[in-house]
Amino acid sequence: MKSLKIRPQVFKHLDSDTELTINLISGIKEVQLNPEHSYKLKIKNNTGYLTEYDLEIKDNQLVLTTDKLKDFTPDDYEVEVWDSYKDKNSIYPDEDYGTFKIDKNVSEVDGKVVPVITIENFEKRFDEAVKNAKGDKGDTGTI
Repeated sequence: MKSLKIRPQVFKHLDSDTELTINLISGIKEVQLNPEHSYKLKIKNNTGYLTEYDLEIKDNQLVLTTDKLKDFTPDDYEVEVWDSYKDKNSIYPDEDYGTFKIDKNVSEVDGKVVPVITIENFEKRFDEAVKNAKGDKGDTGTI
């Protein structure tokens, strides 16, 4: 069985300085990468195939920096690694796909400031609400 491990599996949108590292696994053993082979990362999302990138070999890992993915939107992505040599391809994983996720960065998330209220402010607002409920002239009618 062929599989792969991607690290990190989650990174922030527009992070252009993170290295994705990929290890290829056959059975239970890590595959010894061969510089004579070419390795490509093919990427898709839920709409279909998007693109592919050549991978570099570094310390028996395949590497792609996230600067190549700067045009990708926050989403979940599925990948395969194609190990090609001469006219033969070996595709990892052999079942399903490897995955990574791009999260929104903080500047892409809309938000509102939640006001802080002190006990004194609450009591003042409560007293004003009770006063307004009684009427303008201090009417002590029931609420």
